[in-house]
Amino acid sequence: MALEYLHRNNILHRDLKSANVLLSKKWQVKLTDFGLARRFNEDIDNDVMRKLCGTPTHLSPCIILNRQASEKADIWAAGCV
Repeated sequence: MALEYLHRNNILHRDLKSANVLLSKKWQVKLTDFGLARRFNEDIDNDVMRKLCGTPTHLSPCIILNRQASEKADIWAAGCV
């Protein structure tokens, strides 16, 4: 739900890992550490978005292969978590 909210608002987290996913006492998932997060739209320079960032074991193939950054990178990392 949190990742869906970010993507609907054109924000990529870019550093999803288990250390950045918290669980509240009511079992609600909370995302933290937005230091690498960036607003994503077609107008920004995609070279900035393609730089390798985040935890290496959670990087999606589209980032590793230096392709266009998108929500897919966050979804891949969420699956790894």
